[in-house]
Amino acid sequence: MLMLYNGGGCYATNFRRCPGSNPDACTCTKQELPCDQWIDKNTCEDFDVNGNTCNTILQFCANGSNRNPTPGCGPPPANIDHQVYIEAFGKDELYFAGTVQVNRTWTAATVGDTVDANTDIFTYEWIPGVGKGRLLQHVVFHSSCSQELYLTDQFGPHQLLEFDSFCQVSCNDPACKEVSENGISFGRRRISLFLESVSDLSLELRATSSADPVLLSQVLAIFTPTDFSAPTELFNFSDVTGRTVPPAVTVNPVTTSIQIDIDKTYTVGAVVTGFLNGNPFLPCQQVGTTILSCQKSANIPCACPPCFGGGDPDNFFDGGGGGGKKPKKQATGPSLDF
Repeated sequence: MLMLYNGGGCYATNFRRCPGSNPDACTCTKQELPCDQWIDKNTCEDFDVNGNTCNTILQFCANGSNRNPTPGCGPPPANIDHQVYIEAFGKDELYFAGTVQVNRTWTAATVGDTVDANTDIFTYEWIPGVGKGRLLQHVVFHSSCSQELYLTDQFGPHQLLEFDSFCQVSCNDPACKEVSENGISFGRRRISLFLESVSDLSLELRATSSADPVLLSQVLAIFTPTDFSAPTELFNFSDVTGRTVPPAVTVNPVTTSIQIDIDKTYTVGAVVTGFLNGNPFLPCQQVGTTILSCQKSANIPCACPPCFGGGDPDNFFDGGGGGGKKPKKQATGPSLDF
């Protein structure tokens, strides 16, 4: 589960739903659930400097949903730049432990196939040069499979942005992808505010010569994940064979589109071979590489079905998934100069 730490105490708890029966999650106007419709197994406690409880979900709901922070009670609010130390547990498993900056994400990950019925999230102060300080907040997030999870639900300051569920690849569901982890293959459906991959990229390669003219004989591009999790792809730009540079030549694959996974790094290499002054006895070659990656951004239009592009414009944010950069339509490869 990918969570966004927004800062603030139990008063930040928020659950929003589409009204009506079987609504269109991409076009509906979500409405905030009143406290009496919250799952009572979700709890939250804020603590003061003396370790005493200073606010809870019950107190927050009882005082008319007052969302004004109480000084010294719970984590600092979102408008104060700060860092905290977060620990998340299942019944017998640690899901996450580490420092998190306000308005940044953290991931609760399990070793097994499922999460426990309840997830405990402890938020501590972080003291630079010292380490974990006093307990600021304890949240119990009801993560049981008996209750449906909803994107953008917020448990205290922790907002749900992404989670995985298991599925059958054989059902021909385009949202169900076969993945392999630790040598085991299974079907996984990712429910997310983010795109998972980009497939409408094309590769641009530019070659020229600042010295003598070069008659091009072969131009190749190699595209591979840096972790070698997928086969290397090879592109042959045969349409430029026989051309001379300068002037510079810019080439694009016409029939092949590159698909890349979000937040994965790829190496793009190019090999350009030719003959100096067109002389077959004077072969020359240039090799170049560059790095390509696309980072998560929730600022993507919603497309249904399914809604993986982010169906709630009110909850879009910039930077929580790694810089907030949109994937580019065109990937620029190495620019080679003989």
